[in-house]
Amino acid sequence: MCPRAARARGEAEAAGELSGARGGGAFYSALRLYESLGFRESGRLLAFVAVGTLRFDKVFCMLDLRPEQ
Repeated sequence: MCPRAARARGEAEAAGELSGARGGGAFYSALRLYESLGFRESGRLLAFVAVGTLRFDKVFCMLDLRPEQ
């Protein structure tokens, strides 16, 4: 994992919220839903899931739950 993705994943874990989504048309709908709720992409593993000859990314999203200062 690249340093930027590792840092973002660490931030997501520290914030207490880390979620993943993958594959198909529902994948894009799920990402749009996460974004509409305030999540942001914190990492991506390219071609992580293989189904026959198809490849899908695994996407990590985070939501910062820390109180605003």
